[in-house]
Amino acid sequence: MPLTDEERRRYFRIDDTVGITYEIVSEAEAKQWEVEMHQPSHSSHNQLHQVERRLQILIDKLRVQNPEYAEAVELLNIKLNTLKQVQMDELPYHRGPRIKKVNISACGMSFDDRDKISPGQKLYMDITLIPSDLHVYTLAEVIDCHESGDNLEGWTVRVDFYGMSSQDEELMVQHIVKRQGKLLSARLK
Repeated sequence: MPLTDEERRRYFRIDDTVGITYEIVSEAEAKQWEVEMHQPSHSSHNQLHQVERRLQILIDKLRVQNPEYAEAVELLNIKLNTLKQVQMDELPYHRGPRIKKVNISACGMSFDDRDKISPGQKLYMDITLIPSDLHVYTLAEVIDCHESGDNLEGWTVRVDFYGMSSQDEELMVQHIVKRQGKLLSARLK
């Protein structure tokens, strides 16, 4: 299930900040999730995420025709998402994703975590792309977990993604390409 070295080279790897929610799953649960993630009902997990995905596609198309309008619409969307998150954070029972610095590509990522996770362990992951607030759902296999030296987050976890729907994979690739473009333009300034 993990990608070959040749497949891995097709993807860019960047340092980024994303929201991560995961749960450790058994092999049988991972197989169930893999089937579930390819169902149309899963890719439109809820109406808000479906609208968010469609809006992001339209912003990307508008960016080609009129970059200033696209930026204005994107800023308004970010503003609304930020206000939504502030309201959600104020709810006493809300347990949202943990915002983490990661090294990520469309085929895997590494991140620091409080918990040690054994290599070979399967994870069901909900990755929130920032600032678009789009969610990508994937299964992952832990490839490595070693001490990070960070007092708060004691372990560095490396995972390979698998079972991701083609729609979520496309969202991930688009996000990484956009982020890479912004990082490169920032370096040139």
